[in-house]
Amino acid sequence: MSHRPQFLITLLLLLSAFIYIRFLSDVRAVPLKRGLNQFPTHIGEWVAIQDEAMDKKTLDILNVDDYIMRHYQNHNGHSLWLYVGYFQDQKEGAMIHSPKHCYPGGGWQPIESGIQT
Repeated sequence: MSHRPQFLITLLLLLSAFIYIRFLSDVRAVPLKRGLNQFPTHIGEWVAIQDEAMDKKTLDILNVDDYIMRHYQNHNGHSLWLYVGYFQDQKEGAMIHSPKHCYPGGGWQPIESGIQT
């Protein structure tokens, strides 16, 4: 028994899905309700002590629609940096990327990763 018809049908379905996703899907942009600069400056014991701005070259490379890069500190003097990049829609040249790859590429060494509530 030949598997050629099954292979061709599978190939046709995959090709159709690719064409639909790449050219025909109507991806709606999701606008922010307010700018990321409205993110709280006090979160529990953490207080924002400094907002950082990216240079033009970095912004041009990221092609981010909005971002916040903020330094927080608690009463013990411990620090953390918060970066949130917002991309209104996902398209070639304006896509999110994983901090697991981005930070080491920028010379940072992650110490811990997790969810805090």
